[in-house]
Amino acid sequence: MPATGADNTHSVSRDAVFTDTDNNSVDLFGSTPSPRNSAGTGGDGGGDPSPTPAPTDTTPGDVRIHDIQGATRLSPYAAKPPARTDLINKLPVGERYSYVCDGNSQTLDHILVTPGIHDPGYELVHVNAEFSDRTSDHDPQVVRIK
Repeated sequence: MPATGADNTHSVSRDAVFTDTDNNSVDLFGSTPSPRNSAGTGGDGGGDPSPTPAPTDTTPGDVRIHDIQGATRLSPYAAKPPARTDLINKLPVGERYSYVCDGNSQTLDHILVTPGIHDPGYELVHVNAEFSDRTSDHDPQVVRIK
């Protein structure tokens, strides 16, 4: 269920999205990668599963927070609107994961921003995914918006 908040300059929305994880598991454990995400691309055709229209370059400041259950290359966000930036892509390639399953790192958690969010501070803290004794199976992400 989406949760939305806003102030005078920014809107923040969170959606939990559960794509076809069984299909995506083939990507990690099978001999043939699954060719597509059978869950589709979501409500706006650009990877956004919510019914909210996709932000455009004219959107003053929009932040979308999503938990995608599936492999990154099969994620609906592989086809996200170009007006959004997935903040995890600001990290070096080897650090772009928020979850580890059976030794395979995966990017399940995404924070997307529009150009109206100027120079957001972003950090993904690897305190859970790599350890067996943990408080969650996902690593926390922190975004600072001015």
